[in-house]
Amino acid sequence: MRFAVSDDVFSLFPGYVVGVVVAEDVCNSLILSEDVLNPACEHVRDNVTCGAREHAHVRAWRDAFEILGYNPNRFPPSIEALVARVLKTGAVPSINPAVDMINAHSLRYLVPMGAHDIDRLSGDFEVRYSNPGERFAPMGGKDVESVDQPEIVYADGLEIRTRRWIWRQGDNAKVDVSTRTLFCPVDGFYDLTHEAVLSARASLAGALATHFGCKVTEYWVDKDRRSIQIR
Repeated sequence: MRFAVSDDVFSLFPGYVVGVVVAEDVCNSLILSEDVLNPACEHVRDNVTCGAREHAHVRAWRDAFEILGYNPNRFPPSIEALVARVLKTGAVPSINPAVDMINAHSLRYLVPMGAHDIDRLSGDFEVRYSNPGERFAPMGGKDVESVDQPEIVYADGLEIRTRRWIWRQGDNAKVDVSTRTLFCPVDGFYDLTHEAVLSARASLAGALATHFGCKVTEYWVDKDRRSIQIR
């Protein structure tokens, strides 16, 4: 499987970067030996004192959404929604061990991070503009949506997996307790968040290897290396 970012995306956002963690032979039915979510939430409460949307890392994504014509108030970047939930309620819900680990790192480094089950992906995986009529299955078994207007998406050969870039991930490639192979993208921009992306990628890779006993590989995609081979 190849992972790539299209030329069209780099034409508009030449500083876009994706740090990738791939984990194989994951045992996602294990119980984590330590609480990972509460310390990450505490970190947010202690360090995000200006409100979610005013933090520089979130502002970088809000600005990108505005360039693309996505109203960030209606379609908040995923990292903003996650941080805002912590600031409002004090916590985020536990999903499953691997997703909890990824969400904890997203909160600690304040960067958007995805979680996809590679075995549920079809063909190559790309960040690109959508094509008219492509389909998206929202989380929770809701009606499948037809995406008729072009937008930046994560997509494989079968369907759109994440709408409006990093706004919302779909249901069909979600990570659950049966997942054995993880694809975790960490999205950012040079000169704005790429140091946090590097740190989050390295920390997540180490945590997955330690807690889940899996084989972990790290990758990097930017305008100078626009695609990588995963399998």
